[in-house]
Amino acid sequence: MNLFGQIGERCVVDPTAEEEACSLVSVVLAVTEKGRCVTTLVRGEGSLHEDTLIDMLKVSHVSDIFYYH
Repeated sequence: MNLFGQIGERCVVDPTAEEEACSLVSVVLAVTEKGRCVTTLVRGEGSLHEDTLIDMLKVSHVSDIFYYH
């Protein structure tokens, strides 16, 4: 499981409590050993661009990333 915080245009993996306080949006991703994303939780008042979410999935080693426009 990975926790990401977005601070400005940057994403922080496993942010500290201080970094989380500065983040407008946080994302929790749970990924199986085979690279399947089984849970995604987005919380906070900020917005998240889809490219940022895809980057988070890549960092979490999700093997199949697909999305619809």
